[in-house]
Amino acid sequence: METAKPQGLLANKNVVYLLSAQLFSAIGDGIFLLAILALFGIQKEASPMEMAYITLALGLPFVIFGPLTGVLADKFDRKKIMILSDLARCVLMLAVAVTNEAWLIYVLLFLKGVFESLFTPAKNGKLKEYVPNEQMDQIVSISTIIDYGSKIVGPAVGGVLVAATSIQLAFYLDAASFLISAMFLMGLSKRTVPVETSQDKKDESFLLLFKNGLSFIRKTPALMYGAIAFSIAMLVLTLTDTQLVVLMRQLSGVSMSLFGVVMGAIGLGTLAVAAMLSKAKIKGAILYMSLGCLGTGGAFFCITLFTKLQLIGQWLWYPAFGLVGGCFAALVFVPFQVMAQKLTPESYTSRVFGVIGSLSTFATIVGPLMGGVLIDLYGVFAIYYIVSGLLVLTSVLLAVLHMTDSRKKTEQVVMEGFDGR
Repeated sequence: METAKPQGLLANKNVVYLLSAQLFSAIGDGIFLLAILALFGIQKEASPMEMAYITLALGLPFVIFGPLTGVLADKFDRKKIMILSDLARCVLMLAVAVTNEAWLIYVLLFLKGVFESLFTPAKNGKLKEYVPNEQMDQIVSISTIIDYGSKIVGPAVGGVLVAATSIQLAFYLDAASFLISAMFLMGLSKRTVPVETSQDKKDESFLLLFKNGLSFIRKTPALMYGAIAFSIAMLVLTLTDTQLVVLMRQLSGVSMSLFGVVMGAIGLGTLAVAAMLSKAKIKGAILYMSLGCLGTGGAFFCITLFTKLQLIGQWLWYPAFGLVGGCFAALVFVPFQVMAQKLTPESYTSRVFGVIGSLSTFATIVGPLMGGVLIDLYGVFAIYYIVSGLLVLTSVLLAVLHMTDSRKKTEQVVMEGFDGR
């Protein structure tokens, strides 16, 4: 008897509600990011260190609480956790809009990060309740498109709002986006994917759930090494993104408007490949990640070399390499997320993604800070060559891991055939 085809993603009301909630909150956060940078950078004339505190305030909660909030999302109702997170962030953004004291804004940003660290692993776990494994490639790709698309659209809208009206209005819109997100989440109904038989007991202790989650990652080599490679890629990419303007300043007579074009090209490349992957079945995620690290490292190496050589035509080759780098970066992000979703049982999903989020956020905090210190000490060219080489080395190690895993599977098939005979 033929099995029924799974329901199309966009025909699944719960998936549409989840993606809509993500879309509104992501665009709101893009507007917020531009507004908070304008508030401190222009109105308050903050020092470079005070600007760095914004990144720390927003990212530190993920590093500290990510694995713990993931356990909460596996133990309690994910829908309620996400709605609570949205409503809390709505109130916090309203508070930021009417606050003048810088220290208090840092506190509010930290609290926003805390509630965001609750939302993200809960959302990843909730996806497993509505999306079967055979559709996971598509949903992760669409989610990536939303995330990276909002990073282009959100700041652009925020820039227009700040220029035409006021910074405070941008904060109010971000608050409204969280309220709209919560309204979509309230429409979520009961799960449509059957409960896995491996589900943990809800009465297990918090500490035991946390240990089980870490143990699962440690005992799943592809997931563990993939998470490490993903974090390395995030560290390198945030370092290079934040210091790219320093590298571009080495070109004689270059316009700083080129920086915006290159960043847009990177985002466009990521979006384009994510859209392509949404229509493909991703098999061998480690191999995809290896190719992604190799291509991204090569793109950054070429940008560094051409800048050092003062090559003419920078308005052509800089955006071109940015586009290529963005394309290959998507080969790291999307396949890893798909692999993590497929390999992780639903009962472990939130805590596993909590740990992954903690590692990657730590990398995004360390990257910009480390980049500033190292470039001051050794120069921008040396550091760009080193981090490009680090991505290439990561690519080689991932390729070795893929070949080792493939050989083990082949040997297992041969032994099973031998035993059967």
